Amino acid sequence: MEKATKTVAAWLTEGIFIMVSVLLGFAVTQYGADRADRALASKALASLQSELEFNLAMVEPYVDFHRAHLEQLRKTDAVAGEVSGYQLFLKLRPALPKDALADVPLIRRAAWDAASSSGALRLIDYDLIAHLSAIYQMQDHLGDAIARVPIASKEFFDPRDRLATIRQTEAALGEMMWAEQSLVELYKKELPAIRAAAVK
Repeated sequence: MEKATKTVAAWLTEGIFIMVSVLLGFAVTQYGADRADRALASKALASLQSELEFNLAMVEPYVDFHRAHLEQLRKTDAVAGEVSGYQLFLKLRPALPKDALADVPLIRRAAWDAASSSGALRLIDYDLIAHLSAIYQMQDHLGDAIARVPIASKEFFDPRDRLATIRQTEAALGEMMWAEQSLVELYKKELPAIRAAAVK
């Protein structure tokens, strides 16, 4: 009877040891996964912060540039003359912003795409993600407005279609300017929260 009792006690001890070992293994694995998730989230936030700071610096000078260009187009007599809409567009274009490489801001979205594809977004605060999503949606809207400038249209280079293409360009520039203003406001509003989250 004593031998049987010892066997049961040994069996129970072994069972408890196995359970504790398994639970410890799970805890260590979970700790490692949580640590990796925190590192990924921190890296994603730092990349997003850097990208949005770059985009703010890129977009802000174009607000005044496109406003001035739009004002010039609206003031000119697009009916008179023999030049094409494209020639008039270039003639009335103000000087590009300092260090600018193009007529439009060349903004980035690689950090957002990387965070989305890597699953890092699920590790970031929901409200912060919602605000980031609004920024990138507005960046897409700016891209759509830029695409509405009829630069690839043959009518833009035909003097007979000058008035129509200039009016189309005015509408696109107005939408671009609105999107740029909105982006500058969004960047400035959301960047402090992004910076704070990135250093946690």
